[in-house]
Amino acid sequence: MVNNDSNALDCRRQFVENPTQQPIDDPTRNLINRLLLERLALAAIARVCNGEPLNASALSRLTDARSCKPCPVNTMAVYFYSAREAPYGCFSNFSPHGLELDGLWWPTREHYFQAQKFAGTPHADQIRQVKTPKDAAKLGRDRSCPPRYDWNEVKDDIMRRGVLRKFETHASIREILLSTGSELIVENAPGDYYWGCGADGSGLNRLGQILMEVREILRKQRIDLLKA
Repeated sequence: MVNNDSNALDCRRQFVENPTQQPIDDPTRNLINRLLLERLALAAIARVCNGEPLNASALSRLTDARSCKPCPVNTMAVYFYSAREAPYGCFSNFSPHGLELDGLWWPTREHYFQAQKFAGTPHADQIRQVKTPKDAAKLGRDRSCPPRYDWNEVKDDIMRRGVLRKFETHASIREILLSTGSELIVENAPGDYYWGCGADGSGLNRLGQILMEVREILRKQRIDLLKA
């Protein structure tokens, strides 16, 4: 059991960086979550005192930390990041698993996701036709082409739609996702505090959450099929 703030933060850091460690008990997780909230709150106060505005990302992270719940006791997290990692690299947007959506074939989920920032424009089709997901990401993040006005409101639903279709399309990776049971899934992306867990584990991990939502959808689909 962790009994001081310094040890708790060290424990959280180890939990993020070392997925093979032993599970953390519930009281420790509660303490770590409380410390995370306190740290984010202090960072927000410092910004205000320095005359800096609180952007949407900072407010979202603080709100998420307030509502976070500890993971169940003895739950081991499944970490992924690179598409080259086995067996969970298939969870990455960059994995070479195409999908059909909106009447079109998309080489990867990244192609689909980035193109939806410019849905209905020539730039969207340009993204769909590039060779690699890295190229698709580069074009999608090109600031010279502003994304659709409602992007922040729809991006989670678009990501969820792409993730679901990808795992519905490919049986082999569907089994990998279902094999994770009820384990926490985390995109261990050090530079991404929205879709991933960030460098210190304080990110929102929205991609990991969506993968877990899709896992439940696929599990329910299988149960309904067996009952039919």
